Amino acid sequence: MPDELLEVAFDSCILGSTSHVLVTTDGYTKLNKIPQGAWHCTGSPKTDSERCWDTVIRLSKLCEFPKIPQKYVTAMALAAPDLTTIPWAQVLRQDRYKEYFRSVLETVRCADPETLQYYCSVWKHGDRLVKSLRTARVDSAALDRFIAESVHTSATLETFRPKGGYAPPIEYDRFKTVTGRLVVSSGPNILHMKKEHRHVILPSTPGGRIVYLDFSSLEARILLYTAGGSCEGRDLYTHIAERIGNGATRSAVKGAVLAELYGSSRNSLALALGLSNDELSRFIKSVRDVIDTRPLLERLKVQLSAEGYIRNKFGRKLEVQKPQDNILVNYYAQSTGVDVSLLGFNKIINDLGTDGIRPLFLLHDALILDVREDRLGDVEAVKGVTVPGYEHTFPVKVEILQ
Repeated sequence: MPDELLEVAFDSCILGSTSHVLVTTDGYTKLNKIPQGAWHCTGSPKTDSERCWDTVIRLSKLCEFPKIPQKYVTAMALAAPDLTTIPWAQVLRQDRYKEYFRSVLETVRCADPETLQYYCSVWKHGDRLVKSLRTARVDSAALDRFIAESVHTSATLETFRPKGGYAPPIEYDRFKTVTGRLVVSSGPNILHMKKEHRHVILPSTPGGRIVYLDFSSLEARILLYTAGGSCEGRDLYTHIAERIGNGATRSAVKGAVLAELYGSSRNSLALALGLSNDELSRFIKSVRDVIDTRPLLERLKVQLSAEGYIRNKFGRKLEVQKPQDNILVNYYAQSTGVDVSLLGFNKIINDLGTDGIRPLFLLHDALILDVREDRLGDVEAVKGVTVPGYEHTFPVKVEILQ
């Protein structure tokens, strides 16, 4: 538990009362002001708070926060469009309100220590990175040209439509996917934008450049490190091919690793590589000798059976609807990769500073920066980053987009 005494302040807006309530392990107290340093609960996750209890609840139970029964909400919505101002303590029958009140306070007991630790040591650093993102300068003429030429992608491109020369702010949803992969909830849909269309993004200063930072083979590298392996080079698949020898090619190794990660058809892979099924089995075995996912898989199966969910490297809970071997491994690698990239990019930005360096967009395991001319060398000098929990460095590739 990060705190010796857990204090959670529940906002009056979700309690429907005239006062806030501070809950501790010893009981609760009514307050007129939210105490500084307490965990804060308002009914929805907040990126501007580093002690957001709503986020902890979502991470702990993978469910929605307790709510007033819908029939009462529907009835009151006719009289009071702003539901946050409804005095539910007076509107509901006393027994109904007490039931709701207890369910809210019960969330303090439901949060497990490992999730609290995950929030403090990992999650909030990702929020800091997301909050550091700035609006991107956009080339309106190029945007119009791409829209005219690309009917099928026009809706995505329109999300970059600038006002005053800059695109709208971007917002991400970190809960939309099971593994925590980012989804754009509003603003420029950079995740669906074609790479060739990224040229509409312009540097904000004369002589500046748009720079793309990208983790190299992140999920596969996570599996390698989890299996106890190491790779100092940037090209993981070439490293494995050289380890295997016997004429193994980079493309063949990559195909085998992705098949293990994503469960693609072995028949299709054998056909693509020109191998018989027996030859493919021997080849995959040689790849497994380098990246052995079997111990990880067994650990995840035991965890799923015992607890009903699995956790990624850092402790985030992951629900698994279809407990197939490749799905367990994939969820672990993908979710761990999300946290590695957010932790890593946050560390890179902290080390570089934001003087002349404007973070613009996150693309899963990549980050787009707007870099002033005199800071370009500093960004290009970034070769990799280490994150808590790993001894090995994660290589980072730097690419000048324009």
